[in-house]
Amino acid sequence: MVLYNKWHFFFGSSPPSDTYWITELILRHWKSVGPFQRRHVYYLSPELHEDLTLRRISDVRKYEDWFHGIDVSIDAVEASGQTPDTYFKEKVFDQVHHTRNSIIVCDDFQDSGIPNQLRKYTDRLLRTGRHKGQSTITLQHNLRNSQFSRQSVGSCKHIVLFPRAQRGKVTTFLRDTVGLSLRQAKQLTELMSATGRAAVLRMHAPMMLISEQYIKVI
Repeated sequence: MVLYNKWHFFFGSSPPSDTYWITELILRHWKSVGPFQRRHVYYLSPELHEDLTLRRISDVRKYEDWFHGIDVSIDAVEASGQTPDTYFKEKVFDQVHHTRNSIIVCDDFQDSGIPNQLRKYTDRLLRTGRHKGQSTITLQHNLRNSQFSRQSVGSCKHIVLFPRAQRGKVTTFLRDTVGLSLRQAKQLTELMSATGRAAVLRMHAPMMLISEQYIKVI
């Protein structure tokens, strides 16, 4: 998958799985281009300092100029003494809004100290971020997460699924959202589970499912 002017929605019940997949994606990009083509990553997470998997990109000296971690945890917001709106403006919006050709990762923001502010901003990025060349990546643990995932499902070009963890929910999503029959959805979920940890569902035409070993047009 190429990280350029795209929108990605990662769905998985196991945080290490989706975080590892994203860090691997970012590392492949950083390693494949020179410093002048390397894109800055703004990583918004309520577990910025606790997530050990994230250290694969946050603690690498070679890439430290391209990684910008933003702590959006409840503790960070409370410790700042600021209102949620002020914290969002100073710590998130003012740092991210002006960037161009950047990668913005919103990791599990529903559990942050500013969930409503991040939901509205992420929805806006998904609709208009492409005008600045911004790639928006959102990580959530539910495909149908009410207002927190509605814009992601509707706007993202790629949805990354981890079917081994939640086969039932993936099957239901393929049936209800993609329009497959229940039998087709179950067969596709089983195939995904057998061929790799993750599979990429391309939502734009031509719709297709991409795994480590095959590509299937839907």
